[in-house]
Amino acid sequence: KAIINQAYSEQIVRQAITELEQWAVLANLKLFTHTDSRNEAIMLIKDFQESLNKIGDNQCLLQSAKNAVINDSFLDQLELWENKLNILSFILNNLSQIQKKWIYLEPIFANGTLRQGDTYFNRIDKDFRYIMRDVASNPKVISLIKINNVQMIIESLLNQLQHCQNTLSTYITGKRDLFPRFYFLSDEDLLEVLGQANKENILQKHIGKLFPGITKL
Repeated sequence: KAIINQAYSEQIVRQAITELEQWAVLANLKLFTHTDSRNEAIMLIKDFQESLNKIGDNQCLLQSAKNAVINDSFLDQLELWENKLNILSFILNNLSQIQKKWIYLEPIFANGTLRQGDTYFNRIDKDFRYIMRDVASNPKVISLIKINNVQMIIESLLNQLQHCQNTLSTYITGKRDLFPRFYFLSDEDLLEVLGQANKENILQKHIGKLFPGITKL
């Protein structure tokens, strides 16, 4: 009975590890081409949520496997995978926010609108492009953890974005004072409008919020 229980436990763990290894080989990030304010192309991540959902599923699978372990035979492999999935979750969750803010901020800082925040944004821009070049060259989800100093860079980007955010708060308040209907937009929507004012499709999607009852100008 003890042998059968151990064999059953090992089977569950082996299946979990095999499934995780297959996922690591097959799972790719979906990318799209974004044109920045200098008219240069950069590859960005199209769908973070799908990858994050799968990582969450894998973490549940891993926990079930750990609960089934009777001895320490596979514990090292399971802990290794647990660490990988935690790092991937950290990277993707934060990179999602960083990418969204970079898209809004890049046109604003690139055209010199906010001189006082240039130093911080230049660092953000350099580090973000470095990560995305690596992602474009190898879009496998698991490869994110192989980018040199990726966790340190992500943490640095978050800190630098906070400084930019403080500068932006003053900038946004000034724009809303000049045109009070901007108060109808969230900060992110307003940054999108201000940063990509030369793109008609971006402006049109916010018209209904600025002018209730009007869908298009």
